[in-house]
This record gives sequence, structure tokens and C-alpha cells, in this order.
Amino acid sequence: MTQRIGEMTFRKRTAGAFLVAVLAAISAIALLTACGKSDKEPPAAINPIPPIRNAFKLSLGAVATQIRNYAVENGHVPEGEDVSALLKAGIRDAPQVDPWNTQVRYHGEGTSFVLSSAGPDKKWATPDDIVIRGG
Repeated sequence: MTQRIGEMTFRKRTAGAFLVAVLAAISAIALLTACGKSDKEPPAAINPIPPIRNAFKLSLGAVATQIRNYAVENGHVPEGEDVSALLKAGIRDAPQVDPWNTQVRYHGEGTSFVLSSAGPDKKWATPDDIVIRGG
């Protein structure tokens, strides 16, 4: 229903249209609140981090396989405190930084190693860190 006042035309909203608008707003707020306060990452449709994180985790897993193969052949993992130890051992696929431009960490000693990334939040010792242990 429309109503004309002077040169302006107004359309009266029905109670149903108003209710639909209110429900849509409440749903949007609930979705954003749930994603913001949860420890879980928001769905990939609104957060591109999970595919990147998963791909990088697979990449580190492939490097870990190379470290294990090195250990089988040499009796120990490449020893050292950073990724340069892997490069010296001939493991050229080891990334220096993660997709979030944070230094990748490596620690190898004896037959055990830890290969890690700070993850999307760029902070160490948080739930989104990517840590691969071997040995």
C-alpha cells in the first residue's frame, strides 16, 4: 500500500515484511557472534584461512617425510636449531617462512625433530600453530 504526501510517495510496510527484516538481522548478528566467540574458525566461505592452513600443513608433512627418510639413511635427523639445518642436509623443500610470513621453526636432535609454524595468528603457543613431531 502506498501513500502520497506532497511530492513524496511512501510505502507502508506490512507486519510480515518487518518481521522478515528483523529475523534476517538477528540471524546475521547470531552468525557473526558465533564465529567471533568460538574457538573454531568460521566457515571457509567467509574465512579463506583453513584451505591455506591445510595446504601448508600438508607441505610441512612432506618435509617431515624427507626428514624421516634422512634419519633412516643416516641414523639421525638433521641436527640444528633452525630450517637452515634442513637445507644443509639437502632437504631443499623446507620453507623458511609460512604463508603468513612468519619464520618456520625446526629443532632436530638425535632421532627426533619438531617442525612448526605459528599459524595464521602469527603467535607462538596458540591453538592454531602447526606442529609436526617425529622421532
